[in-house]
Amino acid sequence: WPNDVWIDQRKCGGILIETQGEMMGPVSAVIGIGLNVRVADETLAAIDQPATDIERHLPAPIERSVLLAKLLTSLVAVLDDFARDGFAGFREEWKSAHALQGASVDVTGPQGAGQRGQVVDVQDSGALLVRIDGQLKALSSEEVSLRSAKQ
Repeated sequence: WPNDVWIDQRKCGGILIETQGEMMGPVSAVIGIGLNVRVADETLAAIDQPATDIERHLPAPIERSVLLAKLLTSLVAVLDDFARDGFAGFREEWKSAHALQGASVDVTGPQGAGQRGQVVDVQDSGALLVRIDGQLKALSSEEVSLRSAKQ
């Protein structure tokens, strides 16, 4: 759920993080970031969900190398802060930008396959709190996928 990047309710990228290690020991992470920087209209129209690219929302085109440099500079600072504070240090900022906060969602994956719920909050650990059938469930598996519920 925190891995989709949205602009004006259209997906423009995604972030996948794979971790390996022990709960109370050292952990390593591999971070993959994919961004739609410049995508043809026909390609966007063929995608099965609302999508956009970054350049459509900028006053002028941006060079990918410039975007990459800015992204990596920010990422280094964020990872330093995360190493010090964990997700708890980002929780409020993350919630303010979370596209599904308060939304009705369909939950797929082993922790709630085929269920509909409402996104309520996120814990300091990063687990997403979803109300399903009147109960709060903390979703934290990388195999959980959320989709805005069809009305």
